[in-house]
Amino acid sequence: MSTATRLRALICAALLMVGVPAAAATPRFSVLVFSKTTFVRHESIPAGNAAIKKLGEQNNFATDFTEDSTAFNDANLARYQAVVFNNTDSTPQSGNLLDDDQRAAFQRYIEHGGGWTGIHAATASERDWKWYEGLAGAIFDNHPVIQPGRAKVLDHAHPSTKDLPDLWELSGEEWYNWKVNPTGKVHTLLQIKMRDGIQGVTPDVDHPISWCQNYDGGRSWYTMIGHGSARYNDPLYLKYLLGGIQWSAGAVAGDCSATKDGMFQRVPLVTEGLADPFELAVAPDRRVFLIQRTGALKIVAGDTLRVSTALDFRYSPQMTSQSDGLLGLALDNDFTHNHWLYLLYSDKVEKRENLSRFTVTGNVVDPASEKRLLEIPTYRDENRANSNMAGSIAFDKHGNLYIATGDNTDPFHSDGFAPLDERPGNRSLDAQSTAANTNDLRGKVLRITPQSDGTYTIPAGNLFPPGTDKTRPEIYTMGQRNPLRITVDPVSDALMVGDHGPDARAADPNRGPEGTVEYNRVTHAGNQGWPYCVGDNIPFNDYNFATGTSGPKFDCAHLVNDSPNNTGLTNLPPAEPATVWYASSASAEFPEMGTGGGGPMSGPVYAYDPANPLVTKFPPYFDGKWFTFESTRRNFRTFSFQRADQTFADPRFPAVEAGDLQSINPILGTMPWVQPFAAHFGPDGSLYVIDSGADGSGVYRIDYVANGKRPTAQATASTDSGRYPLTVAFSSAGSTGEDPAYAWDFDGDGTVDSTEANPTHVYMTPGQFDARLTVTSRRTGLTGVAVTTITPGNTRPAVRIVSPQAGGFFDWGDTIPFEVHVTDREDGRIDCSKVTVRTQLGHDAQLRPMDTLTGCFGSFKVDQAPGQNLYVVVSAQYTDGGGPRGVPALTGSAHLSLLPRR
Repeated sequence: MSTATRLRALICAALLMVGVPAAAATPRFSVLVFSKTTFVRHESIPAGNAAIKKLGEQNNFATDFTEDSTAFNDANLARYQAVVFNNTDSTPQSGNLLDDDQRAAFQRYIEHGGGWTGIHAATASERDWKWYEGLAGAIFDNHPVIQPGRAKVLDHAHPSTKDLPDLWELSGEEWYNWKVNPTGKVHTLLQIKMRDGIQGVTPDVDHPISWCQNYDGGRSWYTMIGHGSARYNDPLYLKYLLGGIQWSAGAVAGDCSATKDGMFQRVPLVTEGLADPFELAVAPDRRVFLIQRTGALKIVAGDTLRVSTALDFRYSPQMTSQSDGLLGLALDNDFTHNHWLYLLYSDKVEKRENLSRFTVTGNVVDPASEKRLLEIPTYRDENRANSNMAGSIAFDKHGNLYIATGDNTDPFHSDGFAPLDERPGNRSLDAQSTAANTNDLRGKVLRITPQSDGTYTIPAGNLFPPGTDKTRPEIYTMGQRNPLRITVDPVSDALMVGDHGPDARAADPNRGPEGTVEYNRVTHAGNQGWPYCVGDNIPFNDYNFATGTSGPKFDCAHLVNDSPNNTGLTNLPPAEPATVWYASSASAEFPEMGTGGGGPMSGPVYAYDPANPLVTKFPPYFDGKWFTFESTRRNFRTFSFQRADQTFADPRFPAVEAGDLQSINPILGTMPWVQPFAAHFGPDGSLYVIDSGADGSGVYRIDYVANGKRPTAQATASTDSGRYPLTVAFSSAGSTGEDPAYAWDFDGDGTVDSTEANPTHVYMTPGQFDARLTVTSRRTGLTGVAVTTITPGNTRPAVRIVSPQAGGFFDWGDTIPFEVHVTDREDGRIDCSKVTVRTQLGHDAQLRPMDTLTGCFGSFKVDQAPGQNLYVVVSAQYTDGGGPRGVPALTGSAHLSLLPRR
């Protein structure tokens, strides 16, 4: 050891012996605290300065304080890692804080990586400087009188907010309104709890009061909180402020992009060859398992995007004319080792749904590996009862399997209200025979525990103990209408449900409420109330369909099923209120949901994995948040829930319990959707989504890109089929990546055939080939892949709907003739029995199957339907006989929309 080293060690030891931290001589960082005002001066400025000075002393950072704007020069600012604007305030009329040169120096400071912390009136400063407005996030407009309120803490991962309660009770604060709400431009940390009724606050559904962002090369953190001197004696506030200062100085890490627009990238995985994609699951090896309602189970390779058909039930068009088909998919919790997956599917012979386990070998499922667990009889072919079939299945962490079943009741004969038709022969028009029947498996969420031998047991805590007369022990929740998507919280095991409701255009005091849909977070077995009650236990009227007269409203706390179609208990469990409910009109309780049709879908609850090395994983902000989406309104939202019980000092604020809804917030708001239909997180921390509707279908991966983007590949071809030799011009237009390199594999054999961006290739032999484009960033080494399928030796059929005309009008009850014209080069003469015509009822963006017919000519009837924003979609398709030498068959299709006369 050298003499100098030995001396330093002795000095450090001496300092420790007298209780002085050795690091005190070397602050971790330095901040400049600026508190100049030219307009309103807050009396709390001295208290704020004193608090920041003490925080520096306690946490080993240096602080300098000034109201002299000449401190804003390049040389002086370079001494600091962050600048704090402590209740600064100015107007152009009273004089700006900084002159032009000082502004320019401050801007250069931020551009070179400096940090900014703004306290309270900092957003009421430099109000005519657009760059500063971007740095601060927003500019103050006005504030109401001081009054108590609560802040919703949205981010529990950021160093400034990680120790705050879910709801932060605040008094003595000025609640700011903004000239422009910054939601989407910044990452929101705290919002006002608007339902507290703070008078004079702009009634935004998202009203932020604290946020952070990476801005113009630097870091920005702001809080509206800090009006009065007393706040600077609040230990919770001081810890929060400390986290903000440390983050803006770059001394601690934290994500500040999670809720900013443009921070997510949609990567297409499969956009061709899909037929009614219905559900997906992502395996630990990142293979995507995908089911189509038409019968196929497909597997998409995570690296090459090669698509394999593992199993195909090959349902006929007639079989899938309503909502039958391949409906549910879940991978076993131990899939990596046992290779088991579970499917809920319509039996092709018997009128029932089957729940079965299959074994995956490679990318193939042998039908002989089936282990049948459960059979659920249905009303198939009785009216349109098989319209609401649900079908979602999901595992909890304990190996229990949840199965969602629809009420299997025709929704078209009850004017959009509760289907309670008790007349003889109308069981399929009476949801009391299914959803309200304790001895029936439909209109439920079932819960079972699969066993290794292909049987199942009943877990403790279901609604009815085994052996209870007139009940089924598999029932976990009853009284469900159409729980089309369910998921399970991977941490709490709470069941998350999106339940589609009826379609009444408006409330009727003699029938029931406006069509209402629900999201439910379920932590115990219960009755969700359908068909007697919906939403927050809003009752329907009893109704006599024989006489057309209304009876009294149902008592949601004391439900009685006295229908002659009921085979279960007469006295039912009380109805449970929904977690979130809304109709087509604006919701007073949940204005965040907006307006329009209702298609609630349960997505996953995110579980952040800090060991996941991928920069594209969703950030810790989303840990524990429920991703929901609306297939009709075409948007995504996150629901946050209370993590702990809380009580409050102000008697106006009721106590809350763990599990209560805390906040609803938008996510992925800048992404357009056709009709999002399924969503799950993969092991990579990315969100996988099916987007499917009349205007196209695709399977996508959603990556978080604040920490680095993968390249995206887009491959298009001048033609996808035709006689061979077939010349195809390929294009990579739309692909992105930093310094991209292109590699084309035209025939899917794994070798690179071209490195041009837009090559041309001639297919000399017949067959079907996956043309694969790989785009690689030369800077990061990350890749993106796209695939398009080319079929030389067969030509895709051309299908045209001659009549009715697109955009035509009809009256409800009309019988509408149709004519379809098909040409196919290889088939020549068209067999019209292979032409399939489907009709679907459109409700906003949602499509509900109606009828399936065959033939080039025919007609269909449009029955009266309840609801708003209705239309009818007519589609036609033809699958040819394939090409010579075994070239696969191709399908051509066409569709159009018809509108009801107003």
